[in-house]
Amino acid sequence: MGADFLITAAPESQQSASVLTGRVDRIPVDDLLYLNQELFGNEDDVEDPAALAEYSRQRIRSAIVEIVVRAKDRRDLAVVKFDQDDARRYYVTGGPSYGESPTDAFDYVQVLEWSGVTDDKRWVD
Repeated sequence: MGADFLITAAPESQQSASVLTGRVDRIPVDDLLYLNQELFGNEDDVEDPAALAEYSRQRIRSAIVEIVVRAKDRRDLAVVKFDQDDARRYYVTGGPSYGESPTDAFDYVQVLEWSGVTDDKRWVD
């Protein structure tokens, strides 16, 4: 059985990491619980939803540091502009996968994409 090619992308924000971290605190708990269920595999019938939401917030904060702050130092990440008419750029990573994440950056970029914290069009700061 061969490998699948996986790719993920998240919008690059024009805001600082501290602004993005502030956005994390404004994500509704229901959205964080959904993120947990879809990305982290945690069950949605937990006894302490607040703890699970905080776990999601911490994962998003880690993704901000790993991708937004350290983007220029990473070899497994590219910042790409897809459309000439759209000024937005995207963090992109991927590669062949035999069932696990293809790069170290993959899970972090996926967390940024699903959480929406780097999508400036969604936020009024």
